[in-house]
Amino acid sequence: MARVAQTSSASKERLERISHHFLSGPERPVPSGAQPVLVPVLPMPGAEDFPLVLLTQAFLARGRSSAVLDPRRGVRTATRPDPSDLSHPDVSVPPAVRGGGDGPTSDLATLVDAARTHKPAPDVCLVPVTTDDWPLPAGFVRPVLAVPAHKDGVREAYRALKRVAAAGHVGPVGVVITAAPDEASARLHFEKLAEGALRFLELEVASYGCLPAPPAPHAPVDLLGPGPEGLLATALDGVARLLCTDLIPADTASA
Repeated sequence: MARVAQTSSASKERLERISHHFLSGPERPVPSGAQPVLVPVLPMPGAEDFPLVLLTQAFLARGRSSAVLDPRRGVRTATRPDPSDLSHPDVSVPPAVRGGGDGPTSDLATLVDAARTHKPAPDVCLVPVTTDDWPLPAGFVRPVLAVPAHKDGVREAYRALKRVAAAGHVGPVGVVITAAPDEASARLHFEKLAEGALRFLELEVASYGCLPAPPAPHAPVDLLGPGPEGLLATALDGVARLLCTDLIPADTASA
């Protein structure tokens, strides 16, 4: 009984530590690296529309060039002529190719090599992946799961973590809660997932914030504009800030 109580206390302390991203705090630098930071993003069912391209624009606002590397669509990157302009459109760079072809490749390693050799290389590469891609090629940082704020979303995320752990992943995993009606709901669903992963899979799960629920169908709102409708832009900026804090070298920035 004493051992169970001691384990429970230790788990609670670790859960409190990995939940800290729901609180604001200063960004802290991490060791420098010469290559683009490769962030695998794993959307759960119900979060397939996770706004990766809008997230690259949030990185731009923080002075970071970024790219979405999708094996189904090739390499899509964003320029940075005006980092303060969140609405600046993306531009495309040539897609990763196999054997001299001109179409996108399903080979994740080939796609990553293409991003690394593209000049100028982006600071951050967001790579949509599935659990079937594990083990990932060398060079990726911790994966980030996009998890809807409901019971089924948490259940699917736990199953994904179980498969990832079975494939040999042992490091921390990041989570962004999506479609959250409020921060309390996001925190509740995150903590349920984090507690289960820590207890049964021995995986630490770190929060990288939450995104608001989408507006009602046909609602006349601008999610990237000012005011209450700009909640998505504000939330994406928070996600970008937390990713920069934990995963991206402080002195890796576009010239």
